[in-house]
Amino acid sequence: MEMHRAKVDVASLRTVLSPALPTSESEDVRLQRVTLDLPAMGRFSIKVSLQLLETAMKFEVKDMSCGGCANAITQAITQEDAAASVAIDVSGKVVEVESAASQERLMAAIEAAGFHPTVLAS
Repeated sequence: MEMHRAKVDVASLRTVLSPALPTSESEDVRLQRVTLDLPAMGRFSIKVSLQLLETAMKFEVKDMSCGGCANAITQAITQEDAAASVAIDVSGKVVEVESAASQERLMAAIEAAGFHPTVLAS
């Protein structure tokens, strides 16, 4: 089968993919490699690789006092972003997160778990 390779304008591709992209402006998406191998005739499919940019964040959670609190916060964060990396210092009352989710979404998740986070400078 004869194949034709096509280059794709990333801005146009963002428009087509917009329903699948994050809605918050604080979340960013990097389109990695986009290659279309189109048959000269017949049907074709498009494969796109999306990678959400991960951001390191630090929160102080003054009302976190035990391992149970840490587990609840970790669960809340990973429900928001299953791929998030979470490190918690219970005695220091600090939660460090690397996640593709926005800071606002993670704060809302921690608040929904019953805690009151504040943002610390990274």
